[in-house]
Amino acid sequence: MFLLGGGDGSTHRRCRGVMKLRIVTVTSRPANPWLAEALESVRSTMPADAEHLVVRSAGTPAAWNSDLWAACAGAEAVAVVDDDDRVTPGALTSCVRALENTGVGLAFTDEEEIDEHGQHLRDGLRRGRCLMDLAMHPRCIHHLAVFRPALVPHTALELAQRCERGLDWLMRAAAGLRGGAVRVPVIGYQWRRHGAQDSSAGAGVYAAAMPALRQLTRSWMSYDAPIREVAPCALG
Repeated sequence: MFLLGGGDGSTHRRCRGVMKLRIVTVTSRPANPWLAEALESVRSTMPADAEHLVVRSAGTPAAWNSDLWAACAGAEAVAVVDDDDRVTPGALTSCVRALENTGVGLAFTDEEEIDEHGQHLRDGLRRGRCLMDLAMHPRCIHHLAVFRPALVPHTALELAQRCERGLDWLMRAAAGLRGGAVRVPVIGYQWRRHGAQDSSAGAGVYAAAMPALRQLTRSWMSYDAPIREVAPCALG
């Protein structure tokens, strides 16, 4: 595990006074050609008073979940950035400001899919969503998302370990369903599609876990109202 510092001074001047953000990247690939690119995308845009925690994991689902849980402990706000993706300029700042200004538990942006070479493949989900969508599938509220870990119960880790899937989704779902959510309608994240993704290799296991995951997330559900949008220009 190692800790990377904040961004440049210009970002710090824009973000002075906002809540403290921790960006977490859990990595386990023995040879990852995109790790340096992912880390640089965070470093170049993160607030100066934020921290980027990079965790070397053993690679099993149980280890990945435990490492992610430990890395988020005690943080005021967390963004999970995968080790093969990219964050776009201004996205972290916009999400943190949205979280602080609205008082909700989850703020997220739109995303786009890119290929192994960083070229655009397709747009991600753009339609309006309601809080119920948080419990239905992880891609409904994917990246970039900033959430309050204090709203996530320990039962999320227990369930993720039992099903061997999806702790990051459960953390986002818990924070949004318990604290409310807002969408910042900008492309804040570039999600890379490639052949080495664990999600593709374990599709059958993931599908089998869905009923149990949905049962737990439904137990958190209090609202089915639409998730409102907060434009970056309204965040100051």
